[in-house]
Amino acid sequence: MSSHNNVLVVIVNYNSGSSLPECVASVMVQSVPTEIVIVDNDSTDGSYLSIADRFPEVTIRKSSQNLGFGAAVNLAVRENEAETIVVLNPDIVLKSGCLANLLGTLQAKPGVVGPVLDVIASNRREAGLTLNHTGMPTLQISGKPPLFVQGCALVTTRTVFEKVGGFDDRYFLFVEDVEFCWRTLLAGFEVSVTSNAEAIHEGGGSIE
Repeated sequence: MSSHNNVLVVIVNYNSGSSLPECVASVMVQSVPTEIVIVDNDSTDGSYLSIADRFPEVTIRKSSQNLGFGAAVNLAVRENEAETIVVLNPDIVLKSGCLANLLGTLQAKPGVVGPVLDVIASNRREAGLTLNHTGMPTLQISGKPPLFVQGCALVTTRTVFEKVGGFDDRYFLFVEDVEFCWRTLLAGFEVSVTSNAEAIHEGGGSIE
């Protein structure tokens, strides 16, 4: 097991093209030292290959099969000892100060935190989500705590992650973030969004 820094950034990659290096670059310029691990779910587009030359300090964990999103995150966390866990999609770009502000909120409100997302695909701004009366994800009312934050940009601690048992890998893709946050709430922790932490989410950049 490794832990070069106390903050592990897990990026689950599958055929994400040019989005992946942009995501990594946005993490590298944050003020918080991190260890970045890319779990590549058997991509066929070679998107992870550019990382080794441009960012040699990044660890690439190449899977021989598509594990799904939650299982890939669980794998990276098991192989690392960092106390803080940051989960990102490759089509996320963190804005300046995002990570430091997220960690500040996490310290004050142990549980799960996420940034405010500017989603390009839907042209909307998201500050956490809830479920409507039909069970479909919908925007949370401003100022109210969300039911969940999306797994595309989610921060938690090892304590919380291990307490709730990580992501349920029976969810291959989608809903695993809702279920993880729900178990976090049931365990007595908080789910929140940091208003002064912002990220850009392309949307649909990587479908595991």
